[in-house]
Amino acid sequence: MKINREIKLKECIYCGDIANHKHHYQESVSNSGKKRLYARAEVLPACSECNEFLGTKNPEYPECCLYLYNKIKDKHSNFLKQPDWDEEELEEMSPRFRKNIIAHINERNIHKKRLDNLIHNSETYESYEYLRMMQNI
Repeated sequence: MKINREIKLKECIYCGDIANHKHHYQESVSNSGKKRLYARAEVLPACSECNEFLGTKNPEYPECCLYLYNKIKDKHSNFLKQPDWDEEELEEMSPRFRKNIIAHINERNIHKKRLDNLIHNSETYESYEYLRMMQNI
């Protein structure tokens, strides 16, 4: 018997990549200095890179997006500088070199899309509470 079930992959609330972590958008340490337990309502889906860059920083959502935009742009600047190649130029390359160039172009396009999402989200007035509510719909 085959069971059909829909698997929903959550997106990072910041860049739109696949969320494989949870970002604790509330303070991570209580005043006593002891690690505290989080309520389910205090975490939102994030990709590992956004979660790592933010660490314990917890400004408002738009400021986090702008901060992440700058961090990701700096980290992946080598891919973002990758030029466009037309089919004729790619055909003149050796198969191995062509494969590497195409992989870099794909990587560049992924990071460009993430950066576009981050800059768009930094220009919104959304709050973590609003995003939390949207996750529960």
